[in-house]
Amino acid sequence: MLKEQRRTYGIRQVKDKLMERTVLPTNANLTKNHTKKIINLQMFRGLAAMMVLVSHANLIVDKSLFSGLLVVGRCGVDFFFVLSGFIIYHVNYYFIGHPVRYGYYIRKRFNRIYPIYWIYTLVTLAIHFVLMKYTGKGLIYWINVNLENILRSLFLYPVNTAIQEASIIPVAWTLSYEIVFYVMFSLLILLRKQISMFFITIWVVAVIINSVFSFQTGNLLMNVILNVKNLEFFMGCMAAYFFRKYSCKLPKYQLRLLMTFAVLLLAISWCYSLHAGHIYDVIHKMDVITFGIPFFIIILCAVLLEEKVPANKASLKNIFIYLGDASYSIYLTHFVTITLVNIKLGKSFNSFLIFSISVLTSIIVGCLLYRFIEKPLLNWLNKNPVKIETAQMSNMSPH
Repeated sequence: MLKEQRRTYGIRQVKDKLMERTVLPTNANLTKNHTKKIINLQMFRGLAAMMVLVSHANLIVDKSLFSGLLVVGRCGVDFFFVLSGFIIYHVNYYFIGHPVRYGYYIRKRFNRIYPIYWIYTLVTLAIHFVLMKYTGKGLIYWINVNLENILRSLFLYPVNTAIQEASIIPVAWTLSYEIVFYVMFSLLILLRKQISMFFITIWVVAVIINSVFSFQTGNLLMNVILNVKNLEFFMGCMAAYFFRKYSCKLPKYQLRLLMTFAVLLLAISWCYSLHAGHIYDVIHKMDVITFGIPFFIIILCAVLLEEKVPANKASLKNIFIYLGDASYSIYLTHFVTITLVNIKLGKSFNSFLIFSISVLTSIIVGCLLYRFIEKPLLNWLNKNPVKIETAQMSNMSPH
């Protein structure tokens, strides 16, 4: 009897200790415990946001300004997709194969995308209706503002970019691709490695086949799932895999030569897109090659070089790091901000001045919204740790 009581007491102590360890880390601790912050990636996020911003400013203010050169900055979307693939794989690497982490992963991804997006969408709608009431002309000209389109926009249901269809926030079409990627990546967490890799391989092969034969299913969601743009997320994941496997194994001069080569490829692709007439295409099939591959090489070389040459604290780098932090707010709000500036200034000033004011205003507005809305909201959403059942945790093996 006494022996049985001691055994029961011992089991209870073990369970109590396990429960103490079953609180998942917060966002800050996750970065600290599972992967260190890569400065170059954060700077790249800021750079990608700036590329898309100047592209839309060039497009909205005056297409002929700079001979349309900056419109090619739309490839910032390709940059974002490759970056997203790298970051999601790198940050969640230790979650792969551990279904117990699935809920935490989904919650973090939901918190990152939807709440602040909903706020900005509703504010955009409010501005539209106010302008409609007092000026007779609304802000949103790219979509019919009705209940169906509002609901589709709020839940990021895919739009038909082939006919220039857009959401309330026009750039939100890219978020539909992000959601698809998040769901596919979650299979690596939820399922056993062999099973998840089987499904992901089928998906990648289907995307490649569709990119060659261009099947049109008539279903917008299926068109997004099978779109060639998804390969850029896969490229990002592969870059993160190579980074973890071959970190610091290549000499610096080789990495710098390779990055120089990639930048040259990017410049050639930029000129090709400009002169081949693809600068106004929302989704161009060749972008995954002409832009995706150079960005894949640039990102991989940059993170490998950061391992060998730690990033310094130069003021210019700090600016791009902050722009990287604020990139989501800048990305979501810049189109509307540019449109409002263009409406206000109209034909009062020359195109270059309106362009400059639009870009500067968009950066300031995005950074302020990040500082006072997005950042506090994310901190509040992520402040409560998630509890994990002891029985589930005890089945986890070290990755």
